[in-house]
Amino acid sequence: MDLDLEITFINKCVIKNKRQRYIGFISNPKRRSTFLKMLYHGRDIDKSKFMKVDSGLEMLLTKRLAMMPVDVSGYIISVDRSIDGQMMSARSAINKLNAYTEGTLLIFGKCELVYYVGEAPHNEYISV
Repeated sequence: MDLDLEITFINKCVIKNKRQRYIGFISNPKRRSTFLKMLYHGRDIDKSKFMKVDSGLEMLLTKRLAMMPVDVSGYIISVDRSIDGQMMSARSAINKLNAYTEGTLLIFGKCELVYYVGEAPHNEYISV
């Protein structure tokens, strides 16, 4: 787990009055599941920091990633424990998202780009 990156995400993308609460959840491994439940349902994500993705996700992500350093990696936070906390190349991370969807965040760099997949339907967002 990359606690510093997760805290950066919370401070940047969670509504202000819930930030400290969620930082407490991720700081305690026994409480992490509470944070992941919020992630799945999208509660407390500050949607003003995101735009809805209706189609062309791969193209949009590729375009946005092209503006970042070549070696940027993707960090996954997910309700799926088999991929939660993994860091990998941007391409590998995007491919993982094709297989695992709801309740997943893909964070690139130091939270410069965030892709969020919440509960269906119409659940894909990318940071602005």
